Amino acid sequence: MRRFPLAVLRRRALILVPAGVALLGTVLLAATARQQVHTPDFDADGKPDIAMWRPPQTAGASGTFYAITAKDNFSLSSVQSVKIGAAGDIPISGDFDGDGKADFGVYTPTGTHAWTIRLSSQGWNAVNTYQWGVDGDLLALGDYDGDGKTDLGVFRPTEGRWYVLLSKTGFTSGAAGYWGSTNATPVTGDFDGDGRMDMVAIEPAELNGLNTWYVLKGGTDFKTAYSIDGFGTPGLTPVPADYDGDGRVDAAYFDPVTATFTVRTARDATGISGTKQWGIAGDIPVPADYDGDGKADLAVYRPATATYYVLLANTNYTSGLIRAFGLPAATGDMPVLAR
Repeated sequence: MRRFPLAVLRRRALILVPAGVALLGTVLLAATARQQVHTPDFDADGKPDIAMWRPPQTAGASGTFYAITAKDNFSLSSVQSVKIGAAGDIPISGDFDGDGKADFGVYTPTGTHAWTIRLSSQGWNAVNTYQWGVDGDLLALGDYDGDGKTDLGVFRPTEGRWYVLLSKTGFTSGAAGYWGSTNATPVTGDFDGDGRMDMVAIEPAELNGLNTWYVLKGGTDFKTAYSIDGFGTPGLTPVPADYDGDGRVDAAYFDPVTATFTVRTARDATGISGTKQWGIAGDIPVPADYDGDGKADLAVYRPATATYYVLLANTNYTSGLIRAFGLPAATGDMPVLAR
């Protein structure tokens, strides 16, 4: 792991550039430290709930969010549903109003680039819509300014630039900054445990065919950075989460061919902290802290059977739970994690 001031990373075409009314570093300067939410908690009991979105099944119909809660042991008797979204939308979830409960939303990736959100503080009844993004943008949601609310963020690969519409402005103004190349994969999370979300650009095959994770530190108002070198290869799915419960998000990836999770914890400067095969080809990784013990569990969603398979960290990954939720693949059900 290399640590360096921002100026050392010139070839990353760094941040602090104007975007409309604000600079990315400037608008975040006075933010208070809050821990970023990484899993959907729709009832504010401190445990993540399971959510999925079903696209419209007929022309002109709306999509539907479904959620089951941890406090009811993920029983189908506790299912909640909210109508939202159209064909082609991408489901999202986050705490956009800062009330401690996850909200339901969708993003339209082409055409209108609309973010359509139902807030828990409004009983998930009213529809709030914001426009942010262009064709080709990648989602990068997170609490960029530390106010406890999820901001609307995207990474624009054509520019290597992040664009953020800030919740504290009522989603009326935003900021932008360069971090990463046009080939980078964006991820967010508190990688250094300072209570602030960091911006991460994963650059493919930089060293001996292995990826480099460049972490821009939110706790320094995005002025300093460090790298996680030689971890993963192109084609793997990043699944960062706090796997060891130390309050820091760990670098991790999921191999969709072998259905294997590989983790490098924040405690380890180099090497592999752990590898575990869980799932089969075609499964979608959905790691999260499903039992509320502070550690992310290994989990996959199997579209073919609409089933969650969770391997619990508190059993040393020897046992877990299985929950059927949704309908088989023909309906297009999508699992949803919050950011």
